[in-house]
Amino acid sequence: MPTASKHRSAMDRNITVRTPESIAFSYELAGVGSRFLALALDFIVQILVLAVLFFGLIFAASTIHLSPHHVAATYPFHQLVQSILIGIIIFVNFMIFFGYFILFEAFWHGQTPGKAMMGIRVVRDGGFPLEFWGALVRNVIRIAELAMAFYAVSAITAILSDENKRIGDYAAGTIVVRDSSYALPKLFVPTEPTNNVPREA
Repeated sequence: MPTASKHRSAMDRNITVRTPESIAFSYELAGVGSRFLALALDFIVQILVLAVLFFGLIFAASTIHLSPHHVAATYPFHQLVQSILIGIIIFVNFMIFFGYFILFEAFWHGQTPGKAMMGIRVVRDGGFPLEFWGALVRNVIRIAELAMAFYAVSAITAILSDENKRIGDYAAGTIVVRDSSYALPKLFVPTEPTNNVPREA
């Protein structure tokens, strides 16, 4: 696999990736503010999805009418169903709040809806596309980061990092860049000098 060397400008928070073929690509790192605003937008999307599911379950439950005699006769069965539903609810909540990031970043080119709205994306160190395992690692670590004062430690880590990396980025070997800088620059093709000597008539 090709390797890349990185050079960062301390002033503009840009990162330049140089390939073994001496081709350099420049990326603008996403700032801490834009990253956390993207997180807030994703959180709103997650809450909306959860609300739709919750009210859908309430509506479905309201359409079922059972007599007290029927409930008493099938109490053990209802207990089993209740336990299964609790397990499903826990799984669905996990998928909405953590699987959401894993699946979107892995299969939507390093972006979630919030990141897409903010024009940023996740890539691997060196500018390579994010793969599933990288998305999995950085977002499993997100669980611990959420527990640490609701990303406060991650915010401090990103501010102190030369590449705006939170803890999950260090674990997965990823960076977050602005989408406009992710496009590959056009190659400069020098043109041959023209001879301006007038022709003889």
